[in-house]
Amino acid sequence: MYRSFTYDKFYHYSLAMVMILLCCFPKLIGLGVAILFVVVLFGLRKKNLCWKITPLNYLLVGLYFLYILGIISTNHSNDAWAYAENKISFIIFPIIFSFRPKFKFDLLPILFGLAFGVLYVSVYGIINSFILINQNGWDLNYLISVNISPIHHPTYFAFYIISAVSGLWLLYFENKFPYALKWLIFYTLFCGFIFLLCLSLASILYLFVILGALGILAVRKKYGLRWTLFIALLLPIFFYGISQFVPRIKFEVNNGLSATGKFLTDPIQFVKNKPGDKTGNEVRLVMWATTILEIKDHPWGVGTGNVDEHLSARLKDLGQVTLSKQDDKGHIRYNPHNQFLQTTLEIGFVGLLMLISYIFGLFRMAWKNKNAFLAILAGGLFFNALFESVLQRQSGIVFFSFMLSLMVMILMMNNQKSEAK
Repeated sequence: MYRSFTYDKFYHYSLAMVMILLCCFPKLIGLGVAILFVVVLFGLRKKNLCWKITPLNYLLVGLYFLYILGIISTNHSNDAWAYAENKISFIIFPIIFSFRPKFKFDLLPILFGLAFGVLYVSVYGIINSFILINQNGWDLNYLISVNISPIHHPTYFAFYIISAVSGLWLLYFENKFPYALKWLIFYTLFCGFIFLLCLSLASILYLFVILGALGILAVRKKYGLRWTLFIALLLPIFFYGISQFVPRIKFEVNNGLSATGKFLTDPIQFVKNKPGDKTGNEVRLVMWATTILEIKDHPWGVGTGNVDEHLSARLKDLGQVTLSKQDDKGHIRYNPHNQFLQTTLEIGFVGLLMLISYIFGLFRMAWKNKNAFLAILAGGLFFNALFESVLQRQSGIVFFSFMLSLMVMILMMNNQKSEAK
């Protein structure tokens, strides 16, 4: 039995362990990465792995060093070094996945690790919700959003669900799913229910994008360009109609469209006219406008750790006294809620260019290799980055840097084998 447990299995299970720890016990992710690093070093010593740099992954390394350079101009060294520590995954995973396996790589254990993690967090969320109901009485709010997803921000967890379910279905269509179809259907329905309870508008919109893209591709293949254009025009109306059947989602969508219309008419006036209580969408638009104004004055960035200080001052100038308030650590309540704006404000347009180049490179690789899973992951990073500072929390930093670096390595290995034939 011991002999059958070969290094390649140990390597795959170590990667799966990282996924499980990230989902279920994120505070232990450092331990998981340390174990994975030891496994990689052992494989290198035994010549099961070989060193080969993957240039696309090293754009993350370049992005990390821009954050390090930004510390030079920081006024908040504690915050700056905390940011540097949080983003260390930008270096760790590109390095780990520069040691490429000489054996055949199997994505199944990693996806099963992610799927198990999603299942664990879902059950944990359900238990948490019913504990709250038992303590405080029945209230629908105890079954949704942060209460059903207490470990991770609902937007991040909703994307974990999309990644796990789509990955498993892709395995099924490739005849690599080892269990009966009924179990995959049951898992999908269960996860779909939890996904809706997360009430992440960004993730729901992204799911519509995925389903719409699949529909368009199917129509294009069977009926040609004319019907494809017709369906492409019809889908937004169709999905908007669906959104109107769920009251909470209906409110978020309609409120978002209304606020966006006013924002686009006059962004500055929109901010000044919203000094009191605001919905989540209105807060997001206020933070976007405020961040853009700061970027105009600081195109090279304000420096790592200085974002809260600059946004607080600008918000105060715009009459947003409540949003401008800082806690005893100098932090404000909301970040820019857009990773592209967040990166530009912190480390300048060079950082933005590097981030966009990385995402574009991922899409190009997915298209070139016809890899739907990488396309979904890259699309998730891009789409969520429009509405959240998705690379500011560990739930986003570790997940995206791990999964994207891994997928890039796998596709580079496949290309290398194809060229060798």
